[in-house]
Amino acid sequence: MARTKCGLQEPDHIVETSSFVIQRGLVMDSDSVTMLSRHQVQREVQAGMLAALNIDLPGTERPIGLTTRAQDVLSPAARALADEVRNITAKLG
Repeated sequence: MARTKCGLQEPDHIVETSSFVIQRGLVMDSDSVTMLSRHQVQREVQAGMLAALNIDLPGTERPIGLTTRAQDVLSPAARALADEVRNITAKLG
């Protein structure tokens, strides 16, 4: 796991979920720690509701993509959103 690769001790209890809502709820309502993108909790950190730990976790980056049904035609709004996501990610590299 990323924690042990970076020299961090594994916790006694682990909750593994891909749900941001569950992760956020756990850290907001307990003494839990989670691994999230700083962008996902930026408002909570700015409001003093959460604190971000400065721990470098190299090798934890992963691709994120858009998924659509193969035979469907996107609505104009969905097409515009997909195009904008592609434009922004192209600029970010």
